[in-house]
Amino acid sequence: MTVLVVYCLKNVVTDWENRGISEIVSVFAVAASYRWKHNTLLSIVLGTVCNMVLLHIG
Repeated sequence: MTVLVVYCLKNVVTDWENRGISEIVSVFAVAASYRWKHNTLLSIVLGTVCNMVLLHIG
C-alpha cells in the first residue's frame, strides 16, 4: 500500500498547479475515511471519486 501511495504522489512536486492539490486532498480523504470506518474498499472508492471530481472541477 505504501508503494502505491508513493507511486501515485511522485509527480505532485513537479505538477503542483494541475494535479498536486487534488491528489493531496484525496490522500487526506482516504486516510480520514479509513481511520473512521476501517474499510479499505470504501477508502479506495472515496479517494478515486474525490480525485476525479477535483480534477474535473479544476
